[in-house]
Amino acid sequence: MVPVQRSIAKKYKELSLKDIRELLNSNFHEERLIALLILVEQYKKGDEQKKENIFTFYHLNRNRINNWDLVDLTAHIISGSYLMDKDKSIYINWLNLKISGKEGSL
Repeated sequence: MVPVQRSIAKKYKELSLKDIRELLNSNFHEERLIALLILVEQYKKGDEQKKENIFTFYHLNRNRINNWDLVDLTAHIISGSYLMDKDKSIYINWLNLKISGKEGSL
């Protein structure tokens, strides 16, 4: 099934973040996967500003990235790649908030 979703994502790779958010808010796992695969496509081809925008969008909507396959197919490309040469304290802060039960928004 993932190859079909990948082909849909490639077809709609220019979708706006507003429309991607709508897909990401879907109750259907497959639609959320397509949204994230579109983000991956846009991230790979984006300049630094686009990558930063996608990274921020990804983390502001992380509550919708709620299955391991969604994480496995996207996190290393968007979060991992973006943070490779940047300050990683944002993750330490999220982890501390998660452990303390005070997780908030980005």
